[in-house]
Amino acid sequence: MSMVICRPYGPPVVLFLSSNGAPGEPYGPLVEYLEFHGTLSPTFQDVVVRGLGLLWDFCQARGSTIVTESLRDNALFRPTLLKRFTQALLAGTVEDDEDPSGLFWPAISYRRAKELVRAIEKFAAWCAARRRDPGTLEGDDVPPDAANFTDLLIASRLCQTSMLEHLGGGPRRVRSDAASKAIADQRGYGVEPVNHFPAIRMIDLLWTGYARRGHEEDPDFFRRFCVRDIMMALLCAFGGLRRSEPLHLWVQDVVEDPEAPGHAIVVLNHPTEAMIKYPDRLTGKTLRMSRANALKRIYGLSPRSDVKRGRYASGWKSPELDARYQARVLWTLPAASALFWALYCGYRRYVREPLMSDRRALGLPNHPFLFVAEGEARRDGKITRGAPYSRQAYDRNHNAAVRRIGLDPKKDLGTTTHGLRHLFGQTLADLKLPPQVIKKAMRHRSYLSQVVYTAPTYAKANADLNRAIGNCVAGGPAPTAEQPDESTTAALFRLSESITSWGPR
Repeated sequence: MSMVICRPYGPPVVLFLSSNGAPGEPYGPLVEYLEFHGTLSPTFQDVVVRGLGLLWDFCQARGSTIVTESLRDNALFRPTLLKRFTQALLAGTVEDDEDPSGLFWPAISYRRAKELVRAIEKFAAWCAARRRDPGTLEGDDVPPDAANFTDLLIASRLCQTSMLEHLGGGPRRVRSDAASKAIADQRGYGVEPVNHFPAIRMIDLLWTGYARRGHEEDPDFFRRFCVRDIMMALLCAFGGLRRSEPLHLWVQDVVEDPEAPGHAIVVLNHPTEAMIKYPDRLTGKTLRMSRANALKRIYGLSPRSDVKRGRYASGWKSPELDARYQARVLWTLPAASALFWALYCGYRRYVREPLMSDRRALGLPNHPFLFVAEGEARRDGKITRGAPYSRQAYDRNHNAAVRRIGLDPKKDLGTTTHGLRHLFGQTLADLKLPPQVIKKAMRHRSYLSQVVYTAPTYAKANADLNRAIGNCVAGGPAPTAEQPDESTTAALFRLSESITSWGPR
């Protein structure tokens, strides 16, 4: 591809490559665009760079031909080029094992094409809002440089030409906020709700999936099980956290509930704005500072949400927080809260503290994050023992645990890490809780956000409908909400009561 990111761990420097593959000049508009949207995810940056790079390549390979054909047919150049680009994404450029353009693009899915084109159009709209004097492309003037390339994009947005039109017909005019709907609407994509993790398999996941291989008979509970990942799964499945949110927890964010001894209170804090109390060693006074300031001054670190790539990076989806930039985790099962507290106490004493002691002995920096890596060193020579736990490692370990209990870790099956949060949302819906309670429990800013988590699958909707019809025919009572599995609750309570005696021997 002719457009590349040259600095992956900071604000990207995006270059167009010359015809011989040597680095060219930075593409200023895209660099400014990525810096302007610097708080968004690395995925967002990758998609927009990928999409624009593909369009640049297409202009270089096919632009002259399309301009010539447009002049011959008395057609508009820009809409034709953008339409042909969309067609090339969807159908590929190879036919009968030949590709005169030299691109050799395979066909991609409607979902991926929508994602790329939406990113291009958002960038074009941003450029158009900043400059309303696009240049002109006449004759066989193909966009040979970044300036004309930007003009092409700006002109496409000023005339509101959609790149997502169907493969037939002429260009159509669309609202800027609907520019990316055409491809998805053709196939009805997004109708079926995402499945949740099967509740009946949660016990298997916790106590079989997260059991350590080779330690099945170890009397030490904290060597027999990966307690860290069990705690993460409890937070997601019974507390509704997103997979990245537990990675922002500090050790002090978990306390015992004074109104329910033996149960955990977990508070989710904004990774930069939430305040902490800090004893000043010089004055002896207790100071208050933001988490971002504390990470910098005490630990020499940046907030994990500010880092876009690498093992330390962890996203933040801006959940609904209170005036102190906090949100308390609400549990769907009291037994899960009790189990989490028992695990937390043992994890701090028997797992985290020894790992952090090893880390300090190696001269590595300290940090306040609750969940830490247990590894020794990676292939690149970096020691990860005691380092903040990464989302990549959590996904990898969760997928291995899912396979260990005979399931396939796939999004459509609800068996990924995010499927645990969907289980939380579906449990709230099954309990027939009001929308405002579900919104609070899931920490959503909008009531509409809960729809994808609480909408039943076709199978469940059909089962509920048949049960309701059966009750009506039999003259029985109306169907009631499904209650949490009693065996699951009892098992969690029994485990939380006995874990304290399973420490190292």
